[in-house]
Amino acid sequence: MALGRDSRLGKYIIRNRIGAGGMGVVYRARQADGILANREVAIKTITDDKATDRDFLTRFRREAFAISKIEHPHIVRLHEFVEANPDKGEPPFMVMEYLSGHDLRWVISKTGPLEITRAVSRIL
Repeated sequence: MALGRDSRLGKYIIRNRIGAGGMGVVYRARQADGILANREVAIKTITDDKATDRDFLTRFRREAFAISKIEHPHIVRLHEFVEANPDKGEPPFMVMEYLSGHDLRWVISKTGPLEITRAVSRIL
């Protein structure tokens, strides 16, 4: 399910696609309803070909559960996990805190390999 700007997924409005991999797509979105309306979030969905794969869906739920149990300043927080809504054609998805900035792949592509002290600092 490809989501475009201003499309809705549950109580969230999609702003733009952040990235994609072989199993899912991550979007920047904002919460449209509730007490936290206008909160910016990241939403991780699964690709259409994985939506009916029971083993993959189990792993996706397990990933959400594992993330929900970890609290660390260097690990994104999970706000909620939403089960699939087949009546609306919605896949299951994770709603996480949105962190602005660039990922390590982008940094390396723009600046080259990290100096050892910077790399160690990032790892620690």
